[in-house]
Amino acid sequence: LAACGVQIQAAPGPDAPATSPAGAAPVAATPASGPIQPVTDALIWVEIPANTPPGEQMLLEALDEVTGLPYNITTTELRQVDPTHFGAALRLPHGSVLRYRFVRVDASGQRVAETASDGGAIRYRLLYVDGPSEVHDIVARWQDTELQSATGRLQGLAVDAATGVGIPDLLIVAGGQHTLTRADGFFALAGLPPGTHQITAYSMDGRYQTFKQNARVAADAATPVSLQLTELKQVEVTFVVTLPEDSLPDLPLRLAGNLRPLGNTFADLGGGISGLASGMPIFTPEGDGLYRLTISLPAGSEILYKYTLGDGYWNAEQDAEGGVTLRRLVIPATARSFEVREQVEGFMAPNQAPVWFDAQVHAPTPPGDEVYIQFQLGSRWLPPLPMWPVAENRWAFALLGPTLPQETLTYRYCRNGQCGGPALATESEPDLRYAPLRNAESMVQSDHIQHWLDYNRPTFATTVLDNPVTVRPASFVAGVQWAGGADRLAEPHAFTNLNDILELKANTVVFTPGWAAVATPFPRFEPSLSNSPGWPGLEAASLRAVQLGLRPVLQPQLDLGPDPAQWWAAADRDAAWWQVWFEQYRAFALHYADFAQQQGIPILALGGQAVAPALPGGADDQPADTPQRWQRLLDEVRLRYDGQIAWVVPFENEELNPPAFLKSVDIILLEWATPLGTWEGTTLSEMHSRASQLLRQQVRPVQQELGKPFVLLAAYPSATGGLTNCIDYEGSCLPFGYLAAGQAEPAGVQLNLGEQMEVYNALLAAVNDNDWLAGFISGGYNPAVALTDTSTSVNGKPAADVLRFWFGRLLGR
Repeated sequence: LAACGVQIQAAPGPDAPATSPAGAAPVAATPASGPIQPVTDALIWVEIPANTPPGEQMLLEALDEVTGLPYNITTTELRQVDPTHFGAALRLPHGSVLRYRFVRVDASGQRVAETASDGGAIRYRLLYVDGPSEVHDIVARWQDTELQSATGRLQGLAVDAATGVGIPDLLIVAGGQHTLTRADGFFALAGLPPGTHQITAYSMDGRYQTFKQNARVAADAATPVSLQLTELKQVEVTFVVTLPEDSLPDLPLRLAGNLRPLGNTFADLGGGISGLASGMPIFTPEGDGLYRLTISLPAGSEILYKYTLGDGYWNAEQDAEGGVTLRRLVIPATARSFEVREQVEGFMAPNQAPVWFDAQVHAPTPPGDEVYIQFQLGSRWLPPLPMWPVAENRWAFALLGPTLPQETLTYRYCRNGQCGGPALATESEPDLRYAPLRNAESMVQSDHIQHWLDYNRPTFATTVLDNPVTVRPASFVAGVQWAGGADRLAEPHAFTNLNDILELKANTVVFTPGWAAVATPFPRFEPSLSNSPGWPGLEAASLRAVQLGLRPVLQPQLDLGPDPAQWWAAADRDAAWWQVWFEQYRAFALHYADFAQQQGIPILALGGQAVAPALPGGADDQPADTPQRWQRLLDEVRLRYDGQIAWVVPFENEELNPPAFLKSVDIILLEWATPLGTWEGTTLSEMHSRASQLLRQQVRPVQQELGKPFVLLAAYPSATGGLTNCIDYEGSCLPFGYLAAGQAEPAGVQLNLGEQMEVYNALLAAVNDNDWLAGFISGGYNPAVALTDTSTSVNGKPAADVLRFWFGRLLGR
């Protein structure tokens, strides 16, 4: 492409940063692979389970989260003290945070990883080196052994040492298990083997100094702990980087690092990679191979980083021998601002030629979409990489490194980073492509993208009921609800695409962050790093919505899977189980009440289908004081949150039985899941009449009794059978949850964009007929990408035109 004179445009990035003040002293950053001073001694001891096969080698693996956990491992052999105790002495940089885990080598030479007590993977342990250090670890079990002892738990608070206020969103690690602190700083870790464990509190954005403390865990007991962290000041750091002379000009150079501001999500995005290219800060080119970036980073903290034309693994800088480069910088605690000047040796190994990918897009593509490329390494797909726009409908990417042992590379293209998981926005044919890697000279892989999977511009006209419209007041809710459980790869585009919701003439956006939930042996709800926007992501999205003039609503959700009924059926649900359930839901609700209060979000919505069996009368085995428990929870939320509280009430099978405690809330969100017809040929007029009748006869009396504003929340899939609430699948009705945006699309479900369009048309016309309704929200919207799939999302579908028509008229726009 360069030989043909094609111009590479830098990918969109932040505004050009300000340069550091004149006279700022350059600070040298040292590659982690080279000598680093000062260093200090660290002794790591580990106790292994008694049922470990004897005579096997024990290893400590030090991990590199910037490159990717599996790809730059340093191994240290542990020395045996007795049959169950091993140890190693390491020399580590002062102020560093070691990420590590234990493995053993079995008789066949295979490495066997340690696991948590429940068999879950150990991502890594943390050791903060603030001086000569010693840590005593305990392996709960191995992948191929059983747990032999009872376990205990840790719980406590992490607070600001100066103010005593709880710190949210800290990563807490003990025994190799990870959790996040809640809004009030509370955390809990269960399933820890008895003994002394080191607890490490790590600030993922670097705002607080890393903290460590020992605590002794007893079997079948909870050990209380208190962690006090010191807030760090922020320093303006300017990176000035010179690329090799033979580098192509104006390529999008990024900074990949160990903190959230440097693209680290702390989640597994695929193949053990944590860094997200589209979340990494991008440099401004200044000509002659010079690039500049100014960013705020915490004073006194350890920054591990590298320069890259891809992410931390693909196209990252390499040393002269083609080895991994990882730089380390400890920002001086007394600095206000400073400059780092560095030279990149190269991005390719010696005698390696680049492979250029030239993708010309002929398929219909929504304006503003970006094309990504995703590579497969072995059997694992790594996170997709943004390509470089070179011309209209033409995108390029040069694969420079690292050197791969395989002869052929498997890859695919997609839109807006949605290459993997259930919500695919990839090519339809071919779904996979292949490129040779063993070439002495640079080569160009020219591809033509003819069709995108699940995206075709509808060829039929959108129809609407042209009824007289009563314009509603500004308080009327015309909204879109984000699909729950969004993949972290969707975040950058989801936040950018808030503008698309404005184009629907909506005035409200409903955010649906989620916590993961398990049902047995006792329910446990906790934040998920992988499938929900973290605290800073949700904070940024809420702020962006307000800036655009959208009213943000927070509707936190428990992820019970696509069929909540199955989750509840699997639960033990005895008296002890119910006690824990209410404790867990209370923590979940108060966490988001605190968040909504801190962010000034005007409406917090609780309840919904996921908690319906726990509402009064929802299950035969629930506690007798269930109504009082819910009332106490709402009273607690009121004490911590001064906005409006909404309650999501399911309305299905023409039944509406709201509990008495709903008189304490401000708004009712009616989660509509009632059929609008009994057969697939039901006409638009019949659906409209049916919806209006149900609203007048079933909903209006309840609304008058409660005296609360009602807002309709509907999420209908674009699949045949949606209007009857029975999508045929293998002879039974498929719950709508299986067709939520982000869920794998079941085979055999028939796409029907027209049916979804008519359902929304009928519902909005019925809302227009009933002027006592306070709003309408379209649920399950995919904010990252437009797809003409069978999901509940209207993004890119004719139903979006219906929303635009009705929202505009109802709001007088």
